[in-house]
Amino acid sequence: MRKVYKIKIKNWENEEKGIVLFENDSILLVQHFAVDYILDGFRVYKKKAILNIFQDEETKNTQKILNIRKEKTPQIFPKESTFIKYLEKISKEFSLLELHDENEVIFYIENYYPSIGKLTFIDEYGKKTPGIPIEFAGFDSIVCLGWGGDYHRSIDALRKN
Repeated sequence: MRKVYKIKIKNWENEEKGIVLFENDSILLVQHFAVDYILDGFRVYKKKAILNIFQDEETKNTQKILNIRKEKTPQIFPKESTFIKYLEKISKEFSLLELHDENEVIFYIENYYPSIGKLTFIDEYGKKTPGIPIEFAGFDSIVCLGWGGDYHRSIDALRKN
């Protein structure tokens, strides 16, 4: 069983919590906790945005509960070397990407293909704004990529209807 940690992101009010699956010098991949003991999707964080990765009584209690429930973490997951490589890989599997910026703002983009040079932004109601030039998308301010969680799947369903 991998360990549960809290992650403090620079400029974010709330700490994140997850099971660390993979880490290198530039990124941290976690299976994310939405609340309490509910595992909900995955997130990749840019290491340069992380202030602290730590365990406390809450994470130790969460770890204990996961062990009692015999929760398993995925044994197979993408191990990419950089944030952009994750962005490219996940965009091939999911046509909708959940992105979090340095100010904890969540937004979505559809069909990330750098060669096209334009993006479609999706808001929290599924409304699309197509044709945003990729150079204005603000990727430098993105610190987290999320996918596979309940909210991500819900926005994906909204935009398809």
